[in-house]
Amino acid sequence: GMLAWDYHQGTLLLSRPQKKDISFPLPKGFDRNHMYIDELRDFLKCVKHNAQPKSDGRSGARVLATILAAKHSSKKKGASITPSQNPWKF
Repeated sequence: GMLAWDYHQGTLLLSRPQKKDISFPLPKGFDRNHMYIDELRDFLKCVKHNAQPKSDGRSGARVLATILAAKHSSKKKGASITPSQNPWKF
């Protein structure tokens, strides 16, 4: 299958072979700016209190490795791919 994000319509479309597409709208009251405001608040709190952020570079690297493994899997016709510690290596 395939996921496609329509930024302007604010919908996520799930397309699967031989199945009807499913469209997921944004939740009511969703505002894209809130995620940036929350992220900035967390960053400032960490600076002020010398604390660890909710999402650090390591968690970002794990997310990136998972996304790249999914992309690599799709190129290999759905082959099982284990995310690497090094997201640039398969």
